[in-house]
Amino acid sequence: MVVSCLATVSPGVRSQSTGSGSRRSNSQILRTKAKLFLNYSKDFIDFAKSHKNEGLEYETTLDLHLISQTMSDRMDSASTIMRMYETVLCKEDRTSLVPIVKDQLRYYSKETEVDIEQTNIDLAYVKSTAAAQLGLRMKDDLRDIKETLDSMGKTLQ
Repeated sequence: MVVSCLATVSPGVRSQSTGSGSRRSNSQILRTKAKLFLNYSKDFIDFAKSHKNEGLEYETTLDLHLISQTMSDRMDSASTIMRMYETVLCKEDRTSLVPIVKDQLRYYSKETEVDIEQTNIDLAYVKSTAAAQLGLRMKDDLRDIKETLDSMGKTLQ
């Protein structure tokens, strides 16, 4: 017979009980990143619409939109996984989740590497100054996300 001590508590209750109200959790950090990339996605779709009759410029800007939309979805998923991990109170259950969470973070990190490479390729074809500047900022944020995911994976215990 296997008995699990899986127990969860709402994040609000947990932050009150731990006194860590001023420190943002990993799940909150990832949720903020998801919102950031959702904003990139909206901006790139607007740029794409304004270049609809310009072939390569339209396609490249649309690709940057898809990269940012996908990243937003990934960060939202990573945030959910991390939030579930953060709310498990039983040490044994939490320890058993570490390899699963680390594997997911590692997967998202590897996918982010591909997105950085694709963003570099796309930026070579963007002619619009505004889209290029936004793309460069997004590329920096992609690198930051990769570092964040790698760091979170290393600190899980």
